Amino acid sequence: MYQTRFLSQPEKRCRDMYRRRAGATMVEFALTAPILMLLVGAAVELSRANMIHTSIENAVYEGARGGIVPGASAAKIEERCREVLSAALIRDATVQVQPEIISDATREVFVTVAVPADTNSIIAPVFLRGKSLTRTCILPREGFYTTDQPVETTAPLPKPRGGGRKRSRL
Repeated sequence: MYQTRFLSQPEKRCRDMYRRRAGATMVEFALTAPILMLLVGAAVELSRANMIHTSIENAVYEGARGGIVPGASAAKIEERCREVLSAALIRDATVQVQPEIISDATREVFVTVAVPADTNSIIAPVFLRGKSLTRTCILPREGFYTTDQPVETTAPLPKPRGGGRKRSRL
């Protein structure tokens, strides 16, 4: 009752070629998969590093902005920096504020934030192992200029020629 079907010569060649090609596909995948995984891992790690870098920039700027107003303190600046960093899930950050005591005579506020890449990576760090991302922001306090020279005002803009309203022609 069971009938065997005899394959023609082209069908046999096709079947044999498919079997040989299946083994080649496995070998090709085994050679390219590690490279692909390396590229994906690098993209993920460097994207997280870029996000950390942007968050650090925002944190130092926000902290320095809080430090230039009258009544600011180094503790308030550090607290503001840590709030911004915690919103981006950044941990183990080091915040330094100079000067430590901000008085009315303080001319500039320096805020530096350093974040280790090892503890803030999504995956195990490969490219940024042992590195630290650091940013510094320096802002003059309100009421002080950054140089001892007087601030120059800009000259008024020249008046447009023609002096009147332009009419459009249809």
